Amino acid sequence: MKLIFCKECSDTVTLGGRLRKCRCRKSSGRYTDDINVVVSGPCVVLGFGTRSFQDAYQAYIADPERIMGPCCGWTFSAFIIPDSDKSIERDDNAGQ
Repeated sequence: MKLIFCKECSDTVTLGGRLRKCRCRKSSGRYTDDINVVVSGPCVVLGFGTRSFQDAYQAYIADPERIMGPCCGWTFSAFIIPDSDKSIERDDNAGQ
C-alpha cells in the first residue's frame, strides 16, 4: 500500500487508481497498476508493509481493546520509498 505525505501541508493521502491530491493541492499521485505509482509535487511516497498491516488489523479485530507494547494499539511496518525506486515515477505535470 502506497501513500503520499505532502511536505507543504503535512497531509497524508492514500493512493488509488484515480488521481488523489493533498489538502493544499500541491502534491498528488495515483497507481498506474497494482505496484507502480506516478506522483508530483513536494511529497514523499510512504509504504505500508502489507502483510504487517494485515496482521495488525486482524489482531485489532480479534481484540480491539487489548493494550500492546509500551502504550497502546497495534504496530506495523511503514517506510519511506525513495524516488529512485523503480515503482515510483515523478511527473510534475501529472497533478494538473
